[in-house]
Amino acid sequence: MISQFVKPLVSPLGTALIILILSYVTARLARSNLGQRVSQALLLSGLVWLYGWSTPALSEALRGWWEQPTVRNAADVADPPAVIVLLGGGLEGPRPPVRPYPNLTAAGDRIWEAARLYHQGGVQTIVASGGGSDDGDGPEAEAMQGMLTDFGVPAAAILRENRSITTFENARFTAALLLPRQVRRIRLLTSALHMPRARLLFERAGFQVVPAPCDIEVIPHTWVLTRILPDSNALDGSARVFKEILGYVLLRWINLGTA
Repeated sequence: MISQFVKPLVSPLGTALIILILSYVTARLARSNLGQRVSQALLLSGLVWLYGWSTPALSEALRGWWEQPTVRNAADVADPPAVIVLLGGGLEGPRPPVRPYPNLTAAGDRIWEAARLYHQGGVQTIVASGGGSDDGDGPEAEAMQGMLTDFGVPAAAILRENRSITTFENARFTAALLLPRQVRRIRLLTSALHMPRARLLFERAGFQVVPAPCDIEVIPHTWVLTRILPDSNALDGSARVFKEILGYVLLRWINLGTA
């Protein structure tokens, strides 16, 4: 629950608002020219910070830097695991009568990628991992199973893990499902941006992880001047990569602190 409040605060928008609030408080309390200059510096830095992470140029630079090591290291392996773990987050569940069928989100291609890998051969099982949401949707694993069967994956080849809400729970509950079956080597399928943190959590849960990243956000393209103009999608992308980097660093820090 705490993390739901922390994540917005560490986003570019949240940190900019904190800086601007500090600027206002400093201006109100300042009794000297130095205090006023500090307030003005905070105001300027907050605006520059927010502007920078709102531009596609800076947002994509950070996302590309975070994604590329995973993408480069995800070449086909000689002996790919027979079990795919497909993480939720790619669709919203049905909610009749307004939404009678699942709704694919921006990360929905991870479901299509799981079906594609299955049809390539060598995959025996796909674990669909994802529980319900606070919005009232049913378990995402059930919606993913329905989508996978629409893509031609036999229902018998799909296992559902329908309790997890967070990536930590994805790893924990999937381990409870697979480790008793002596499955320790998996192909983890999630968005490239999410993969470093997800991989770390699944490795700590006892798995040998072969990454299968998809939903790659940053690809080379021609430079255009509009990339330095503010864009709401760029700001959203910056917020998501901030969340991933912070979560990964905290996991590493916690591991060092308990070693």
